[in-house]
Amino acid sequence: MRQLLLLALLALLVLAVVWVIQRVRESRSPALAARAGTAITGGQVHSATDRESDAVMVLGPEPGPGRLRLAATQLVFTAASQRVAVLERADITGVSTSVELPDRRLAKPALVVVAAGEAWYLVVPDADRWCRDLT
Repeated sequence: MRQLLLLALLALLVLAVVWVIQRVRESRSPALAARAGTAITGGQVHSATDRESDAVMVLGPEPGPGRLRLAATQLVFTAASQRVAVLERADITGVSTSVELPDRRLAKPALVVVAAGEAWYLVVPDADRWCRDLT
């Protein structure tokens, strides 16, 4: 009987540890939280009502396809590889649209976001609206 009680306590302990690990992992991963309808970055929770669309980062920290999300305090690009690049809106110093990139010309306008000397070039649907929303 004593062994059965110890076994039950051990099972509860393992269950509690697994539950805590999952909660910590979810709270630290913006990509996992975004799938659940919110993004948790820097301790802030952003709702699913924030602006979001498919995007292609042409030049920037995570080039390639992904999702661009505009939250109250951040611009978040989640690459198809699930890597996340974040710009704080307070750090953004310039926003425009352009077909001219430093190394080539695009067929359609790209959203250009400049912050702290870093420029992101993103092809998004309705780049002009994204530009207005960021200013």
